[in-house]
Amino acid sequence: MTLINSDNAPPATQRWLAETLRLHEAQQGPLDDSQLTASVAMADLAPEQCILRRAQFLARDQSWLNALKDWKKHAGLLCFLLLFLAFVSGFLSALAVLGETTGPINLFWAITALLGLHLATLMLWVFSSISQFAPGGLLGQAWLWLLAKLPASPRNSLSGQAALGILNRSHASYWGLSLITHSLWLAALLGVTAGSFLALALRSYSFNLETTILAPETFIRAISIAGWLPARFNIDIPDADTIRATLGNPEQGEHIRRIWASWLLSMLLIYGVLPRLLLSGLCLFLFRRRLAGFRLDLKLPAYTTLLARLKPHSQPANSKDQPAPPSLPASHAGSYAGELITGSRQLILFELDQTAEQWAQPNLAPLAKVESREQRHQVLQQLQQAPVERLLIVCNRQLSPDRSTLNWIAQASWYARQTTVLLLAQADSSPDHERVSSWQHSLIDTGFTAAQLYLDKEPAVRWLTE
Repeated sequence: MTLINSDNAPPATQRWLAETLRLHEAQQGPLDDSQLTASVAMADLAPEQCILRRAQFLARDQSWLNALKDWKKHAGLLCFLLLFLAFVSGFLSALAVLGETTGPINLFWAITALLGLHLATLMLWVFSSISQFAPGGLLGQAWLWLLAKLPASPRNSLSGQAALGILNRSHASYWGLSLITHSLWLAALLGVTAGSFLALALRSYSFNLETTILAPETFIRAISIAGWLPARFNIDIPDADTIRATLGNPEQGEHIRRIWASWLLSMLLIYGVLPRLLLSGLCLFLFRRRLAGFRLDLKLPAYTTLLARLKPHSQPANSKDQPAPPSLPASHAGSYAGELITGSRQLILFELDQTAEQWAQPNLAPLAKVESREQRHQVLQQLQQAPVERLLIVCNRQLSPDRSTLNWIAQASWYARQTTVLLLAQADSSPDHERVSSWQHSLIDTGFTAAQLYLDKEPAVRWLTE
């Protein structure tokens, strides 16, 4: 294999690689790029292209590219397996409704059994689009949950985190999960249609319309309304005489049975397969469009620090009339704008020697403690999979605000609508105004405002729980 470049890798893959390496370096420290730094700095490249060129260089042994391919393959295989299961489930459900019946088929019960759940979940998807409950649909969320449960190497896991981060920040995650939801339902409805066609082709059925209190005109009107759209496709719709002949009369001629069989299949195709097919196409178009518009955020601390080294005499885009970047460049603290927001509140104790019981509060997500590199990785992964409305990070202000700590706080803030930091003094510790000032200046340089920094526990917790 050759080094990836713009000729043999899509831009989206290059940016995915760069994001994966950014996450890796945030956890494991910088990778050695000394052989490339000078050539990149001298090259006449845009800031983003510098980062992409460096990512290509660091991936020259193909191990990182293989991690991306492995994650993509696992995600695709899981999706294919679910599509297959959905088709088989739909096929078997059609055989269960039609296959072994000995008497006449009640047409309205058959349509309800074959299309009822589909129509209910379609309305649920519309509701979730408005309410942010399970955005993208329950089936898309289930796919995402199963994908997170698959065993993966550390590099594959980072590739997945980077992919989900890109989808969230490009606002493509909602359309991607919706695409999976509608595709699974499309497969299930194709299975229902195939099973129904097979049953109707190999068995002779009679059809019936039954009622105790309704007038025949009710059925005529309902079937005429439902048949308006199929009629636009030149599909034969039962007329009033056929409907009256079917009411309470299972004994029908061959012609009437064929009309009802055609009507039943047309209902499955027009009101089942067609809406899901159109929605799948729309979601695919919007997903690709959003993803194509994604660009690396050059204001992230890792990238601005990197650009200051790769291109010391240039500034990132949108830096006009702004001061030169400090030692740790600014980030978008607490600026998550994706669709996978949970509305919950999260409290994180960062290298703080206190127990969970001391911080127990109602209406909060389970407390997260970060004391090791592995826990940093786990908490970031949890936040990425379930972003929160408000995030409070509690730090020990007796410790020094080193670069890795500030980078991690900035990354965590990406997965919350609002983020604040509480600089807490440990019990029996002497006041250290110089250390507190260092924390405040470093966090403000990272992108936080003074209003996002607390020194006392009570107002910080009140902000989180209000």
